[in-house]
Parts: sequence; structure tokens; C-alpha cells
Amino acid sequence: MKRLAARLILLLALALLLFGTADATPSLEVTQGTFDADCGVVRPKQVISYEILLWNGGDRDLTLSIDQRGCGRCPALSLTASALAPGRAAKLKVRYEAGRRKGKVVERAFLKTNDPAHPLTEVITRWEVVPIIEVRPEELEFGRKTWDSTCRRAISLVRDGIEGKVAVVKVESASRYVAAGTPADNAREHRIEIPVDVLPGAPAGEFATTVTITTNYQRCPRIDVPVRGSVLGAVVCKPAYFNFGVVRQGQETTRTVRVEMIGKTGGKGGVREVRCEKGVVACSMAKGTTGGVEILARLPAQRRPGPIDGMVVVLTDCPAQLRIELPVLGMVR
Repeated sequence: MKRLAARLILLLALALLLFGTADATPSLEVTQGTFDADCGVVRPKQVISYEILLWNGGDRDLTLSIDQRGCGRCPALSLTASALAPGRAAKLKVRYEAGRRKGKVVERAFLKTNDPAHPLTEVITRWEVVPIIEVRPEELEFGRKTWDSTCRRAISLVRDGIEGKVAVVKVESASRYVAAGTPADNAREHRIEIPVDVLPGAPAGEFATTVTITTNYQRCPRIDVPVRGSVLGAVVCKPAYFNFGVVRQGQETTRTVRVEMIGKTGGKGGVREVRCEKGVVACSMAKGTTGGVEILARLPAQRRPGPIDGMVVVLTDCPAQLRIELPVLGMVR
């Protein structure tokens, strides 16, 4: 009796296993994205990319593969996995570079699976190419220039593929030290060249401003181009601060900064005055042994313990550097 019962249980388990395996199927489901993606309006040569999250909602492994045969110029498809266990997910990545031809584009590729309900799924990507004005460069970088020189760069507006006449209505600069010249139309290369100058007299240090270009093209009526650079003055301080480090209380300490002239100051000789505007540091000025000027900062012995926070100001006759601030750093213990 016991043997018969054991055989019946074994036969029943085998039957359930066989019937259960026969009924098990994979199920392709999309939890994010769509197989028919409309990417809207894009510019020529723009990269179009998106992802579709696939999930196996069945009870059997789901196999995935890409079929791009016979679909013409297909988007580049890639999968993060070629097989999914039940309850697992993978990404289908689509990437395409739009061409220069304007108008609507529809591209198709195919996803093959072992899901009986979705053996071959069409992946459709739609977009419309609309010509725009391309700005080269997108940011105008001047690098470093001396304060008394003029430095020129150019902005190019490429209008290839745009129907009708594209013209620059006006060009404005947000800084009085940056000026834009008259636009020059190069019809042969489908571009407009706009010269931009950084003028003499700009303050020393880094600068950042914007050149705004107004056009008659309705899809791109206003173009803002960032302009950056650095102006070198004629007066150079080495180093650009006084660092006393750690000083014992009751100890008088001095530090020196050397001031050199590397170009025309526009005045009679560079440094006019040196004074301490913050802290208890005393300062004085003397001619350097090899030319230039040396500024001496003296920390008195009666300084209380704590951080040293001061500021020495150098006044010059250089229009780009009328005032130079030299921080005073250190600690008294």
C-alpha cells in the first residue's frame, strides 16, 4: 500500500512538472518608453537617443535579439542583455545621428523574441530636421591679453540648409571693453563672420560678458554668445599676498612682496602709494635692488594670538590696475 501511494505521488509530480513546463511562456512587456518614439524637431546632425525598458512578465526565460535587415538606414540599436529570466529587466538603447536633409524622417528596426505573442516587434523612430543657425564657437575664449593691446576673435554663423536670406540685424555687447564689428556675409561658405575685439584699457583680471546677436530668422531671432578671457596688467606682484605662516606671540616678523613692471603702465612709473587698510600690519615701500619696488609688511610683536587677517593695498598709475589688493595671512600663537 505504501509503495502504491508513493508511486501515485511520483506520477502526479511528474505530470504537474510536464504540464507546467508545457504551459510556461515568456512575456515581453514595456515598463518605460515606447516602440514608436516621436523625437520631435531636431537640428541637422543632432544625435537622437532614447531607451526602452523591457521586462519579462512570463514564467520562462525571454530571449532578445536585434534584426535590422531590410529596414534601410536603421538607427543603431543595442541591448544590455540577450536573455531575461522571469521578473528581470533589460534596456533597449536607440541612437541615431540626424542628417543634414530637412524634413520628416521615419526609421524602423526590429526586435526579435521567443514570446509567442511578440515574435517580431517593430521599433519606430520619428523626427523632423529643421535647419538652424549654427554658432561657431558657442563660447568665445580670448585667453590672456595685455591691458593696453587689442585682441580679436570671430564668431561664425553657419546657415547651411536655410531657405531665404538670413541677415544679422544688430550685434550688442554687454561690456564697454568688448566691441563687435560689422558682420561680413560669406555666401560661398553659407556663413556670416562677426569680428569681436577686447579693447585696450580693460581692467586687469578675468572677465566674462555676453555678445548678443539679433537675426531676421524667426526660428533663431536671438543668439547669446558668452565671451571670456583674462587681462594682464603692467604691474605684477610676486607673490600676490603676504603669508606669515605660524608666528609666536612677542616675535616681530616681516614679509616682502616684489612689484615689477612688465609693460607700459600708462603713467609715470607704476606704484604711487602703499597702505594697510585692514589689520594691524605696518607696510612700507622701497626701491628693489634689481629694479622695481619692494613692499615690506611688518607684524608687530604685541600682536594677540589668533588668525592674521589683513589687507595691503597698492595704488598704481596703470589705468587697468589703479588698485591692487594683497591679502595678509597667518596665525599668531
